[in-house]
Amino acid sequence: MDLLGLRSGEPNHGDDTHDALVRAVVSGDAESAGRAAQTELETTPTRLRTA
Repeated sequence: MDLLGLRSGEPNHGDDTHDALVRAVVSGDAESAGRAAQTELETTPTRLRTA
């Protein structure tokens, strides 16, 4: 991510999603983990295409 400059405009991009994913996995909440992962999968490709 850093090599492509994807965080240059938004340095904390993905931090909240990653935090939510880790918390869901630790608590054993598969549904929340799936939602967090899906959010990241939906936003990252868009950012990659515009990089």
